[in-house]
Amino acid sequence: MRMCFVFVAYVITPGGSERTIPGTNELGFIPLPDCWFTRRRISVLREKVQWLIMKSGKFILMLFLIVAVSILYHNKSTKWELVSKRINTFSLKSSKPDPTLNLPKKNLIQNQTLPKIRLTPMQTLPKKSLNQNQTLPKISLAPRQTLPKISLAPRPALPEITLVVRMTSIPRILNLVYCHLFPSISLYWSKRYGKVAVILDKGSSKDKIFAEKLEREKHKMGIDFQFFFESLPKNSTAIKRMQQIKLRYFGYVIQLYSSFLMDTFIKTPVLGWVDSDSKFITPVAPENIMTNGRLRVKGLNTSPTLEHYSSFTMQMLGKPLPGDFMCYFPVYIWTDTITNCNRHILKHMNVTTLEEAFIKSASRGLLSPVCIILTYAFYFERHRYDWHFDIGPRLNLTHYNKMYVLPGHEITSADVTYDVHVATHNRYYVDPKNVINRQGYCAAVANSTIPMTKQTNQMCRRFNGTVFWTLFTLQTAMFHMNGWCVNHNPKCLPTVDEHYKNVKKAIKEGYYTLNMDMVKYINSFAKSENVTCAHFFRNGG
Repeated sequence: MRMCFVFVAYVITPGGSERTIPGTNELGFIPLPDCWFTRRRISVLREKVQWLIMKSGKFILMLFLIVAVSILYHNKSTKWELVSKRINTFSLKSSKPDPTLNLPKKNLIQNQTLPKIRLTPMQTLPKKSLNQNQTLPKISLAPRQTLPKISLAPRPALPEITLVVRMTSIPRILNLVYCHLFPSISLYWSKRYGKVAVILDKGSSKDKIFAEKLEREKHKMGIDFQFFFESLPKNSTAIKRMQQIKLRYFGYVIQLYSSFLMDTFIKTPVLGWVDSDSKFITPVAPENIMTNGRLRVKGLNTSPTLEHYSSFTMQMLGKPLPGDFMCYFPVYIWTDTITNCNRHILKHMNVTTLEEAFIKSASRGLLSPVCIILTYAFYFERHRYDWHFDIGPRLNLTHYNKMYVLPGHEITSADVTYDVHVATHNRYYVDPKNVINRQGYCAAVANSTIPMTKQTNQMCRRFNGTVFWTLFTLQTAMFHMNGWCVNHNPKCLPTVDEHYKNVKKAIKEGYYTLNMDMVKYINSFAKSENVTCAHFFRNGG
């Protein structure tokens, strides 16, 4: 007899207590006799289990299908990424893909095209512009074409500069140029910057002979000369009126007038203007000439004649003089600034010629061409120049601007930074032993790549540990020791240090050799021209 078991865990009585049903075994099963009722219950239970299995099977099947589709989609995406990479490595020769292109794990049948990828002959890929027949990643170079080389220049290139001096070959001027200007140029003006232009009188036979001699000797002197000859004004009336101007002497009047004509001779972008009585005292570094594409300008407010020159500047330009610019050499000027200034003068003074404008102004007193030209630059071309004003210790910027500058053109703190002088107005100095020449040379060669002889070492020993304060002077009555560097202001020392760092760099880059032999040759040549000069490095060198 088959037995049926009914599992009864426990029953809960109406009172809520738990008790075990009597007659059950230890597993909680009650053995029941084989009966229809029992078989029916089991049959119903079997049907429910089968239905549950059927429903769960459908759910499992759906889940399997979803997983399978996801895997297939992922494999498909990966496949087309591989296809795209393969395409980028081949030449794009037509708008259709290559029918023989082999794809990973699947071969393309003939004439089959890749879906969703349509390329035209001019199609560009992201971040790359591809021309027909161009391949990646190689670069196709034209015949004889080379890849550009990166050249790191030690300094930004300067525009070509012409150092200009207007003179005539009279004994007094010859003494100045042979004994001071030319020797200092041979030492401290680099040929890399440009030529040295000497403007002479066209009507002077002595000037022509002087130019011919210098042309023959220029290589031994170490100076790349070029010569120009200026005629007197064609208007005889203008000449007579100039002769009547009570300024020193007629030659000086002509020299002032010719300052406005330098742009007719000089064709380089920049000119450096020096007087015949100038003298360089230190090598000129590129940083002394230009800052970020702007030419350096220095101005003073310590000159007692500032008000006098300002009145003539106002007459010719209609603008007041913002500072005394007769305080340094060389004066670097964009050549076309002179041209533009002359046009403004003619328009403002309502005249037709520069002779007329000059006579009209100079007949009233002493004028300064450099002050007039740089005042024009200050008001009309200020962005082309790097300004360094010494306003003195007694004025601040607010007071200075109210006194000397038109509204809207005020100078700022950036316009009063310190700057050194590379040349002096030599005729104002009493220096019979040439101490300035020796100290300047010793400061330049110290700790540089220039070899020093025993004699040079002996000459320089006395200057060890000294500051070359002459870098802040022009002449004995006009210098920054009353302004920037009053009482030997230590704030000036970093400017001196920076200058000599630039000088050492220029020497290392081959701008200068500081060869004393050229100076000695100029002295000996001067002697042959009946000009006697004290040794440029007296008591040394």
